[in-house]
Amino acid sequence: MSPSQLGALLVLVALFMQDTLQAQHQPVRSKPARAATAFAFSVTSVLHRGDLNMNPKPAAPSLFKRESRPVDDTISAVPGEWRFDKNVSKAFDSHVQKSVPFYDEIQRMVIEISEYFVRDHSVVYDLGSSTGTTLDLLSSVHAGKEDVQFIGFDLSKFMIKEARKKVNRPNVRFHQKNIIDAEFTPSANLVTSLFTMQFLTLAERRTLLRRINDGLIEGGGLLIVEKVSAEHSCFEDIWTELYWDFKRRQGFTPEQILEKANSIRGVLKPLTADENIELLCQTGYSGVEVFFKWYNWAGFLALKNHVSRPKPPRQEAQSGHRKPKADNYSARVTSE
Repeated sequence: MSPSQLGALLVLVALFMQDTLQAQHQPVRSKPARAATAFAFSVTSVLHRGDLNMNPKPAAPSLFKRESRPVDDTISAVPGEWRFDKNVSKAFDSHVQKSVPFYDEIQRMVIEISEYFVRDHSVVYDLGSSTGTTLDLLSSVHAGKEDVQFIGFDLSKFMIKEARKKVNRPNVRFHQKNIIDAEFTPSANLVTSLFTMQFLTLAERRTLLRRINDGLIEGGGLLIVEKVSAEHSCFEDIWTELYWDFKRRQGFTPEQILEKANSIRGVLKPLTADENIELLCQTGYSGVEVFFKWYNWAGFLALKNHVSRPKPPRQEAQSGHRKPKADNYSARVTSE
């Protein structure tokens, strides 16, 4: 029976009750009659509005159900549980190229900068080597140099497997190891870490940066590229929305973009560009420079014991006043 048919039946029942009450010499608008009529028309109204569902649908899944959702055409992830598993490692190269702005250009810049640090008998480490793309390019470019070693560390055994399949050179090695526990023996001329430190806590970053500094030779370099937070909160939404526009141009659907953002909740821990620089200076690096910046992505080159010419005093120092920072970012990176 449809809602309208049931409503009509109830109205007829109400009219029948009115006729019965009238036959018993009860007033047509007596209290029982009015109540019956009101009930019938109320139910009819509810049925027509659809508030009372005669054909209920199955209950929707719980909002807290932990299920894998698509973040790319061939990659799925659970909200807040992004992992570099077998599923991700198989499609990582195409996914990272679509996800990171100027990915190929960043790799080219890393290669160019490496020419200032890699010479005969040098050692290069890549932290978070993933599928081995960076070391593949570096070892190819520096193939003419004598006895150069390239060593990659990654926690994911699936990434290590893909890297070993991609790079088959005797002077390139990949080890499955947590980068926090990486040992830089022999000492490094250059250390690269692309899109990796953003997954570490602040304490882990501090520990790793000090370990890298200890493992670098005098004048050695550290290259870091990662996603960063805006220096001021008013820019955060702007950079995020522009980054999402970039991802849409790369072919991601709005649903995939949102699910990827959900999957890295609590997993990705970006600092601002200034916080990165401050942390590098605190952990022993004598020179730090930004070599790449695009909205909420940045690249840094840090040097160990770099001797530079003294800088002229700042204008605010000459006037006796120091310009205050807009954000109290130092409170976060200075706490031990």
